[in-house]
Amino acid sequence: MSIVSQSRPTLSFLVESVGVAASAQALQDAVVRVVEAVGFEAITYHLIAAAKLPRPTTVFFSNYPNDWVRRYISDGLYFEYPIVDIAKRATAPFVWPTVSEGGLTKSNRRFLGDAADAGVVNGISIPIRGPDDYALLSAYVGNVAQSEANKFICQAKPVMALLSLVAHERARCLLMPNTLTAGIELSARQREILRWVSVGKSAWDIGVILGISEHTVNEHIAIAMRKLGCSHRTHAAVRAVALGLIEPPF
Repeated sequence: MSIVSQSRPTLSFLVESVGVAASAQALQDAVVRVVEAVGFEAITYHLIAAAKLPRPTTVFFSNYPNDWVRRYISDGLYFEYPIVDIAKRATAPFVWPTVSEGGLTKSNRRFLGDAADAGVVNGISIPIRGPDDYALLSAYVGNVAQSEANKFICQAKPVMALLSLVAHERARCLLMPNTLTAGIELSARQREILRWVSVGKSAWDIGVILGISEHTVNEHIAIAMRKLGCSHRTHAAVRAVALGLIEPPF
């Protein structure tokens, strides 16, 4: 497999494609199309729990090789899956460890070696976290030169992080579309600021645009994050769009 695309979808594009999927299958299809257009081989997504959804919540989709998925399930390999163990501690996207890295158990190393034999190698995982949210999106490039894979993954990381948030929010909405906005009220200023966040403006930029201080902008963002149950501003903006609390990105 070779990396054939350097496409970088915008948040607007992701909202208009992935963010409007009308069913779980449509969501999977939309995510796969974006991932393949960016240049990854395959994707997997786990929604383990989400705010206001019944517990335990488990949603899973993948277009990994069928033989590997069947073995993963039939052999109980999820008990040895080191990526999930790392994701439980991680707060930011991370590149998969190789079998030669330290800190892995013997079974972890065996798992990664078997995955590499199946072509499931050179990947990135993005944990999605909030006070009551936990999900994980992973994608891999496949058997290409390590240096090429690392460079590509580094370049693709921002759009994959956005994709993970949009997919996660759409999955939440599909599971319980009529209850997620209950009790969430954003002020006009909070909505205005989050719209600027959604197009990548910094707190300083927004302050200049709106004629208020950077400190005031950050205070509004912090309040909106608490109301929305998100741990960072980009997630808050994506969630607000998904819930219809603000208009899609400009």
